[in-house]
Amino acid sequence: MLALFAWTWRTRLRDVAFRREFGAVALAAWLTEDSCLRLYGFYEYHAPWTLFLDQVPLVVALTWPVVILSARDVALALAGGNVVKSLARTGAIVLADAALLQPIAVHAGLWRWTAEGAFGVPLIGIFGWSVFAWAVSLALVKGPSLACWLAPLLTHAFLVVAWWGALRWIPPPPDAGAAISAAVVAAFTTFVLLRDRPHAIPASVLLARFSAACFFGALLASGAPPALPLAAWSAAFVPPWLVLARPR
Repeated sequence: MLALFAWTWRTRLRDVAFRREFGAVALAAWLTEDSCLRLYGFYEYHAPWTLFLDQVPLVVALTWPVVILSARDVALALAGGNVVKSLARTGAIVLADAALLQPIAVHAGLWRWTAEGAFGVPLIGIFGWSVFAWAVSLALVKGPSLACWLAPLLTHAFLVVAWWGALRWIPPPPDAGAAISAAVVAAFTTFVLLRDRPHAIPASVLLARFSAACFFGALLASGAPPALPLAAWSAAFVPPWLVLARPR
């Protein structure tokens, strides 16, 4: 997947400012994940990973900039280039990423959560991705160096408050119920996007996201056959992205 993104971003990676952003997000991601693993013990990485930086696989740290910066590109396109308006959109896009990709990764055995949740993924894991992406995007507005320490601090603050204030007390839904909920949300989102998609998204931006979707689609298909609820959950994310990708 990283090779696909390197090819997609081959021109941008020649830009020094973009490389600094990429490095800052990777460092912030490693600091956040490693500290979360040590402080909370809510999840752990499994056998397919080989090269680790303490408790975090190197590939994971390098994947985070791909996820967040490509989501920021989509958000900026949807916001018409307005950086402030794009921040919440970036968090929302990565929230959708987490909701889709986390169950697939758990099913494939890439990592395991110790807290309970639908498809083996607790809500704190999904929302944590989103808040980290928002925090990184916010910090990058002021400069890459700020992202390295501000994003981890904001993410930890959210995790502690959200866990003890709400998410710890919410029982996990059954897998089938989660799949039905995803279908309802996807149908509503698709309807809204069909009515009003204010700005076009460049093909180069969509290509970066599409390569990641193909990777996780292949990951879902390559292992043990997913149960029907997980297959339905994953399929629910397809219509909104098809609408986003349609030519204006």
